[in-house]
Amino acid sequence: TIVGSLVLIGMNTIQYTLMTWMPSLLVGLGYDTSTSQFMTMFGLFGAPFGIFIASLIMDRIPRKVMGVLLLAGMAIFGIIIGVTTQMGLVNMTGLIALTFLMNTIIYMYVCYASAVYVPEMWPTSAKLSGSGFSNAMGRVSNIFFPFLVTNVAASSMGSGGVFILIAIVAAIIAVAVIFLGVETRG
Repeated sequence: TIVGSLVLIGMNTIQYTLMTWMPSLLVGLGYDTSTSQFMTMFGLFGAPFGIFIASLIMDRIPRKVMGVLLLAGMAIFGIIIGVTTQMGLVNMTGLIALTFLMNTIIYMYVCYASAVYVPEMWPTSAKLSGSGFSNAMGRVSNIFFPFLVTNVAASSMGSGGVFILIAIVAAIIAVAVIFLGVETRG
């Protein structure tokens, strides 16, 4: 239940942070509101692409390996986007491409976390209570995480720091899956 909760805390905090905060983060990077909405929209096209890819490969890779790979991918893209935006090394097109790729990985992880790994952790008789508790913990995290995002975005780290925060969350959960997770495939 602890790992299931962590997996869904990661899913909720990372997914909703980007979906909710992306336009504001882009404004913080100097883009106007219209441009930031445009960029967010194109970045979110990674969502259906990620779900499609997940549907093709999810059952071919051991669950723990898949989770760690997706979390590592989110951490890597969080660092890349955070550093390149803070240093002014990426233009609008590059940032759209990076957020598209990150959203692709995030939505692969959403499929993994909510539809595959967490529900498989329990036998049928306990599936709803186990999954339900873990989902509730994931949602509760979203009550508090926006306060942390606001503090990071308002700090000297700015919008780029929020992407670093996402990387840290993904890395912590990857470590939990490696050491505490169970293999549910098969």
